[in-house]
This record gives sequence, structure tokens and C-alpha cells, in this order.
Amino acid sequence: METNIAMTVGNTDKISNEKRNVKEIYPHITTNDSVRHIVNHPAFEGFGYSLWGSSAGARMVGDIAENGTASFGGYDLNKPRIVVIAYTGHTSFSENYPPAFITVSEDDGIVHVPTVDRRVENMRNAGIEVEYRKYENGGHGFGLGVGTDAEGWLEYAIQFWENH
Repeated sequence: METNIAMTVGNTDKISNEKRNVKEIYPHITTNDSVRHIVNHPAFEGFGYSLWGSSAGARMVGDIAENGTASFGGYDLNKPRIVVIAYTGHTSFSENYPPAFITVSEDDGIVHVPTVDRRVENMRNAGIEVEYRKYENGGHGFGLGVGTDAEGWLEYAIQFWENH
């Protein structure tokens, strides 16, 4: 069985209250350097990688999946084998987008769930494989979903990842 590597993306840069270009706000270059280190490390030769993110981190994952790592001023790396995108209203994608596992909760007070529904439908219509898990009472930032109907979503995401 081929082994894969997962990387969770989060915002690790300091963000001031000043208005900035989106590319400056998101730490794509930090993420890019991390991915490059893993992809090029001899111990991981031949491994695929996946990117996982939630909320703002999911936007970063989506941007990298759509545009590639080089478009953010970093190294030109292979795209992730899959992406896992949790609770974000990010709408863009490209026809070269990797398979995606997307999850959100109906009672998310931040994400407009119909936007996520449309994105999933548009991605599927473009031929992109998407597994979509929508829950009722996880709210925004449901993490592992403990105590909500989203509990166990991580196992579905892992299975999706292992199938690729």
C-alpha cells in the first residue's frame, strides 16, 4: 500500500489591521516551504501528499490546489493528491483541481452554506471528484465534531484520502 502524507494548513503569519493584498495575508509561502521540504525530503520519496484546512486554512488549501504553489512566489511543486476543505465559503476552483473532501454544518454562523452547495455542484459538473459531507449541528469550527452530528467526519475524510 502506498503511503501518503497529510499537511494541515493554518495561518501562522502575523496579520495587522492594515488592509493588505490577499497573497500577503495568507501564509502560502510558509505553507509552500513546508510542502517543498516534505516532497523533496529523501525519507518521503515517492509519497503523495494531501493538504487539509479549515475555515481560513481551507481557503489557503483551495488557493494552492487551484493555482499551484509557484503562483504564490514559491517553488513549483506537484499538486496535492487530494484536499480536505472544512467549513469555508471559498468558491473558486480550476479544472485541474485535485479530488476534494468538503464538509460544512448547516448551522455554521459564518459560512453561507448555499455557497458551499453551489461550489460542490459546480466542481462535480466540471468533472472534479468531490465527497461532500454536510451536517446539521456542528456550527463553525466543529473540529473533530465531538458531541455533534459531525462526529466521525474525520474518518470519512481519511477513507477518501486513502482511496487516492
